[in-house]
Amino acid sequence: MVDPVGWMMSRWSWFHPSDYRLEQFADGDLHGRRPTRVARHLEGCFTCRARVREIRALAEAIRRMPAPHPDPTLWDRIQSTLDSGPAVILPGEVAVPLDRSDIRGGLRALVATVVVIGVVVGAMVSMAPRLEADRSDLRLTPSEPRPGDGVHVTYRPDPFFRGEPRLIARVQLEGPDRASVAYPVHLEYVESQNHYEGTFRLPQWAAYGLIAVEDSTGDHVDANGGRLWDFVVHAPSGEPRFEGLQRQMDRHLTTRLHIAREAAHAMTIHYPDRAESWSRLHFAERLLGGPESVEELAQRHRTHLLELERLFGEQAPSEDDLVYMTLYARAVGGSAEQERWKRRLFAEASGSALAIQLRLEALRETLDERQLLEEHDRLWAERGPSLELARSATALAARLGRGEEAWEWGLRQIRSEGDAWLSVVRTLSTLPPIPAEAIDLVEEEISELDRPGGRERRPVGISVSEHRREVSARRVEALAAFALMLITSGRTAEGMDRLFEAADLAWRPDLYRMAADELMARGDTASAAPYIARLSVDPLADPPSPRVFERIGRAYMGEFAWEEELRRARVRMQEQVMASAVSRRLPSALPVQEMGGSRSSLTPFLENRVSVVALWYCFCDQFAPQMSEHVGMVDALSEMGIQVLNLVTGVMPQQGTVDVPHGRMGPSYFDTAGDASRAFGYSRTPSYFVVDATGALRFRYGSADDAVRQAYVLEEIRSTMVAEER
Repeated sequence: MVDPVGWMMSRWSWFHPSDYRLEQFADGDLHGRRPTRVARHLEGCFTCRARVREIRALAEAIRRMPAPHPDPTLWDRIQSTLDSGPAVILPGEVAVPLDRSDIRGGLRALVATVVVIGVVVGAMVSMAPRLEADRSDLRLTPSEPRPGDGVHVTYRPDPFFRGEPRLIARVQLEGPDRASVAYPVHLEYVESQNHYEGTFRLPQWAAYGLIAVEDSTGDHVDANGGRLWDFVVHAPSGEPRFEGLQRQMDRHLTTRLHIAREAAHAMTIHYPDRAESWSRLHFAERLLGGPESVEELAQRHRTHLLELERLFGEQAPSEDDLVYMTLYARAVGGSAEQERWKRRLFAEASGSALAIQLRLEALRETLDERQLLEEHDRLWAERGPSLELARSATALAARLGRGEEAWEWGLRQIRSEGDAWLSVVRTLSTLPPIPAEAIDLVEEEISELDRPGGRERRPVGISVSEHRREVSARRVEALAAFALMLITSGRTAEGMDRLFEAADLAWRPDLYRMAADELMARGDTASAAPYIARLSVDPLADPPSPRVFERIGRAYMGEFAWEEELRRARVRMQEQVMASAVSRRLPSALPVQEMGGSRSSLTPFLENRVSVVALWYCFCDQFAPQMSEHVGMVDALSEMGIQVLNLVTGVMPQQGTVDVPHGRMGPSYFDTAGDASRAFGYSRTPSYFVVDATGALRFRYGSADDAVRQAYVLEEIRSTMVAEER
């Protein structure tokens, strides 16, 4: 039986990201984001409803306070503030790139460089102004823009931008067909107002928009504390566009569930005759939890289900309505409603993704995998091209080891979903026979990644340097997959050259192992030694591995040569890990609430030691897989003496809690005011940040594995500095 919540989550996921993006999300890896596929990875909204309500309530309270001797201009000033709308104020950042010019000279040079950086960062932190001075703000006029409107942007700057004569607001617009276009809007500084202004015009097709602000070089970006400012385009009649509310909900689903629920609620108000509105609302309410039990929630929604059934008894539903009525019935209806809408879906929308998935689910219960693969062919012939079928059949054929069929289906998937090429190639790279079309495709994509201004367009909210790193990481992935394809195809020498090239471009233990295995098999111990040494020093190596590598290295190289190889490997790891480091001050006050309810500040817990901060929207069943991975990360870091702190923001659900070993997750704090999480900025749950011993943020938006290596390297550098000072 298909879980409606699970299916809807997967449906909304693959509307935006490709399989590659979904894998990156499951791994917690933020590399390779694209404007049309990464919206949900750059969470954020410049009108956070909870914060707006607080500000409005405060303004109203001030307005009603008795004032025996008021300033004659008081009311005018308050009224002007109310008319201008509530401000959403978030901290900016100051990015200081690392000076790595001396790192290649060896460990001592690296430590010296970091000492200098540490002094500079310490000065930056000690001289940091109050939090209020670090906040930026962006507003649109009109706040509910309509197609064809000239939209005026007013931006109060991040401290980094002060003094800049002009900035660029990068605006990404999405249409009903999910097409996405990004273009720059020039912002000029208005000295009298101490802000920047610019204007752009909304095209007729726009439904949803995202905005970030950057300097003219794109080296520094204000992405609203790791999120983006977003807005829903309103129809000429005044109501928010349905597709805009869809995008807003999709965007906030993984980290800001209360905003996702409000977007779904707005859909039911403005579009009550669409089944998707009510199905999405139930979905968001079930994920978010609340005072109602699951059954009470379903019972409340059954009333709406019956109303929709009466409506669609009078008029023919669209395919989307059939899909969402089937999901809604499966979520809240009885067996009769579920079966009735399933039959209608099969009869009237047999080519829909849900209908195909339900058919495949039924077939899996009665057929073995080989018969099921044949049924995919039959459904493809009957229903026509289907991305759902192509994805399912590619994975199934790969699992069966049927390379020719797997590649046929994989290429069909790529033709339907261009962004999927790397995911497909990685999955099938060792399955022969590999068609020439696939090899040509990967060569072409690698050439595009090498070409300035290629297809890898820089996403809104990502700096030029960050984008360069993401493209580089994607190129390494492509090179590694291409190498395996060549080796599988019998072009071993060419494939190994590509593998060595990929292994030397990034810190990738999986590639080091492959390179070492191949070189050792050839008897080329000298060439294998650097890769074996890198595997030996990696903090994520399996426990037996370092000891095995140690024996191999000493046996083949001797004591002195092996120690020198290990030294070079450590320097290389530090250099490549620190290549993605930043130096960003954090506010001196990060108010949080401890588990026992007492108020505290996160700052003292981050001083004088390397820390990993994990930002969560909530501890709930939606994020159970990430929690399990998180526990493994905590175990690994605790052995290194590195602490992990959890920062929980958003609404804590009363229902649907998950059985998680909280004691092994590290200390947890609630960010009730939202100041701490806005200071870090985050894009999904969980987001990992690594803070150095001075309390400065050094790494952001990493995966669990990234965080382990980054924290390990910082701790290694700190320990070396302390030892040298003694």
